[in-house]
Amino acid sequence: MSDRLEQLLSARLGELQGPAGEPDWADVRRKANGFAARKHGLRLGTALAAALVAVLAATPALGLRGQIVQLFSSEEPAPAPVTNNFGQIDVDAPPGMATGVIAGEARDVLEVPLSTGKTAVVWVAPTRSGGFCTFISENRHSMGGGGCDRDRVGRFAPGLSIPGPISRQGEILEPPVLIGGDTLIHGAAAVRVEFEDGGSATAPITWVSDPIDAGFFVYELPKEHWQAGHRPAALVLEDADGKELARDTQLVRSVAEVQRPGGLAGRGH
Repeated sequence: MSDRLEQLLSARLGELQGPAGEPDWADVRRKANGFAARKHGLRLGTALAAALVAVLAATPALGLRGQIVQLFSSEEPAPAPVTNNFGQIDVDAPPGMATGVIAGEARDVLEVPLSTGKTAVVWVAPTRSGGFCTFISENRHSMGGGGCDRDRVGRFAPGLSIPGPISRQGEILEPPVLIGGDTLIHGAAAVRVEFEDGGSATAPITWVSDPIDAGFFVYELPKEHWQAGHRPAALVLEDADGKELARDTQLVRSVAEVQRPGGLAGRGH
């Protein structure tokens, strides 16, 4: 991710300069949640470099050409309940199935406000083989759904999480219904959710730097899209220009599966 990040930062720095060579601070404050750069990764004029240091130190992520870049190492380690959950992944794992997750390196890489008043938090921890494991929680302590890409094989890997109750008839009783996931396809900027009724919605991709080098997203599925005729039909991974990079139709079928009698709800989940 380092080369990719440096290219994005270099391109963005040109856009931040005003006509007189000074940075456009209104634009910086509006678009930047923060980022950090390696000293050898940028060639800046002294005044501009000094000014940018103040912004970089104060904020953790920056939107670049439709992409959001998050520096993994700049975040604080996850709290004990989170690292404990990551630490349980490999307990009693069958031979050859252990993920090698480094639980103590877990970080909060993405937060999305929910309709419930809570916040969906994506926690990520690297694995020893260069992959990563993730959990999604409804707040910063309780853990929700997750998974691992130990060996970096998932080009586009969406997942479904329904932490609330489901009736035996297959009805989802309470929000949230979360569609989230990750991608290894560089250049991905958003996931477009296509619905059966012809509508669509988008969720931005947050790119996380080394050692994760992957993009993550979370989308809360509104109630009006829980029912037949309005459910998700496809998830489309797009670049900043709207070009399709990958498409998934398997995951969205899970929404219908959950709500079908005899489906997941009928099996007691």
